[in-house]
Amino acid sequence: MILENIIISYNIIMTCLWDALRNKLQVKENNKDFILYLKKSNKMNNSILWNNEKLSVKQLEENFEHIQNFDETKIGDGYDCSTCDPFLILICEIYDVNIHHNYNGHIMKYVKGEQCKILNFNSNSGHFS
Repeated sequence: MILENIIISYNIIMTCLWDALRNKLQVKENNKDFILYLKKSNKMNNSILWNNEKLSVKQLEENFEHIQNFDETKIGDGYDCSTCDPFLILICEIYDVNIHHNYNGHIMKYVKGEQCKILNFNSNSGHFS
């Protein structure tokens, strides 16, 4: 009975993506406020290259919609970061940074400009840092 109560009350909060982004960007706001800021700053990001390629209009539209529809009240449920992720693209745009995202040994490069600071991240199917 005691073990059953412990398991029921144990709540895992998976915010590793948001924590890692805020840490590297030196953002002081909490995760919810950070996401609300990103949603407020959302725009079609046609200046960012992903692996040296421009995104199609369809991709830009889908990225914009993904961010607008993201439910910030569920940030503790984890975030399934994609290999060409809308939030990483937006962050490059609004923070003037480049991102190198290593997913299990595969590097995805988000480039705003050659003079921009590079933020390096690593992830696998269960963690982003």
